Amino acid sequence: MAEIPRQDEPTVRSEPLPTPYLNLPEAGEAGVALGRAAQAVARPLQQLALEEKANHDATRVLIAETQWDKAVTDALHAPDPSPATAGAGSPSEPGFLNRLGLNAIGKGDDVLRSLADARDGIAQTLANETQRRVFLHRTAASLDVTRRQVLAHEADQGMRVRADAFKTRYDTYLNAMIRDAADPVAREIHMAEIVGPVKIEAARIGATEERQTEMLAQAASDGHAAVLSQMLEADPAGAREYYRAHRDAIFDPARGRIGSALREIDARQSAQGKADALWSQAAGDLGTALGLAARISDPELRDGTEDRLRRHAADVRTVQAEREDRDFQAADQAFRPRWDHTAIPAGLWAELPTQKRDYFLREEHWYAAGAPEMTRSGIAEDTWRDWFAYKQLSAAQKVGVDLYSRFRRKVPDSDFMQLVEEQQRYRDALNQPAPSAALTELESRSNQVENAARRAGILPWVGDSDEDQRKSFLGFQSAVSLALNDFERKNLKGERRATGDEAQPIIDRLLIRGEVPQPWYMPNPHYRLYTLSPGQAFVPFGDAGSRHGIEDQDVVVPPFWRRQVEAAIRRDGREPTDAEVTTRYLRFLESGAGGPR
Repeated sequence: MAEIPRQDEPTVRSEPLPTPYLNLPEAGEAGVALGRAAQAVARPLQQLALEEKANHDATRVLIAETQWDKAVTDALHAPDPSPATAGAGSPSEPGFLNRLGLNAIGKGDDVLRSLADARDGIAQTLANETQRRVFLHRTAASLDVTRRQVLAHEADQGMRVRADAFKTRYDTYLNAMIRDAADPVAREIHMAEIVGPVKIEAARIGATEERQTEMLAQAASDGHAAVLSQMLEADPAGAREYYRAHRDAIFDPARGRIGSALREIDARQSAQGKADALWSQAAGDLGTALGLAARISDPELRDGTEDRLRRHAADVRTVQAEREDRDFQAADQAFRPRWDHTAIPAGLWAELPTQKRDYFLREEHWYAAGAPEMTRSGIAEDTWRDWFAYKQLSAAQKVGVDLYSRFRRKVPDSDFMQLVEEQQRYRDALNQPAPSAALTELESRSNQVENAARRAGILPWVGDSDEDQRKSFLGFQSAVSLALNDFERKNLKGERRATGDEAQPIIDRLLIRGEVPQPWYMPNPHYRLYTLSPGQAFVPFGDAGSRHGIEDQDVVVPPFWRRQVEAAIRRDGREPTDAEVTTRYLRFLESGAGGPR
């Protein structure tokens, strides 16, 4: 039998699983060696591939997290969109944490649901499960924080809405108590209506039963105080009776405040009654009445009585002055046609004070003697000096001057009447309860005119003035007075005097345009703060003013007129600048119009 020769098979060895880079299918020892060599070369390549895949996954997850952060920011913190900022890519409504009150209540679940959907949507855009798993894990904490923020904000806004609703209801209750203070039935109804809202508020804040009782008592106290606040002025006697009935139900500080107000009313009524009695006892003489009031031992009653006596005397003087002015105007109309005082009705003549009667008698005498009407050019030099000296007197000195003997028929009638009116204003101011304040207002106007005259060079800053300067200043002052009277009559309807801001442009206009007739107004042009250029544009009078010792000054637009000019510029659709405000103001001064435009 033939014997088949034996052949040894290759030894079987374990090998790594096949990969694209190693374990080449080579049999035998040569194949094993070659596979190991190839595997050693491929191992770094495999590591690079794994690292590249990991980097790619991390980048995709990072991009997804950025998208998630933007979604959270838009949902929670987006500002309230305005027409100027709204556009493509911007949120159409404010973030949830920027919503207040009812705009936030009940909207939290919608926001959280929207964010959860956005998170899932971002996860679905990722390339593999590993990326999705890492993204969801890394954003879980952010989602939890967002959920807590949304729920906390919604709860906080709910508390605020309920608190605001209670406050609104409470204020409505107090206003109703004030409105129906004189109606006892309505007051009781309103007092009962507030009980329910107070109990609801107490339950909302978790108040104890004792605290709820305190809140109801405080509501009753506030209601009583509201009623008394209305009754104190309208019905002091009724307020006093109501206070006695409900005093124990009113808490401090309202009780102390109301008690103090009632005591003040009592003191005021006592002082008024005492003042009425003393005024009657003194037969309407303020000095005598004040002397009697000084004997009152109670200092508060004494001070209150004296204050009411002075106020009453001022009211009497005001009424008397108005009546005397009407009587004088009526008497003057009757006197002028014939220049005869007997033409004035006897009853009206008897009502005229002695000073006004003397005026008509002197006028009649001068007319009978053929005295011509005084003109501005006919004023004597000594009258100029006397007039200027009179203007330098204090208010107390001016009221003691006999204007009729000193200036009548020595200055024009219109200027004489200005002197009379000025003297009467000073006299009225000195008789006011607060004479210093009234005098300050008059003197500030006088100072305003004098300062303007000094800037124009028609009244020196120091030293004596010459004849021309005295004439110029008096003429300028007279023109200002006439212009202000005209402004107050036309624009203020005679209800008040022009303020400093309102008067300044009128004074400036007289200076700049030279609207005072010669020879009364004769300023040296070198002293003019402003002058007109040939093109009628206003320019500062720079060097000439400096040569004469006057500082160069910028145009200062008074606040009152600055507001008017700025409003006019804004009506033209522009924001005002200092340069345009100044230009328009000077144009207004040049035009003499009624206001900037």
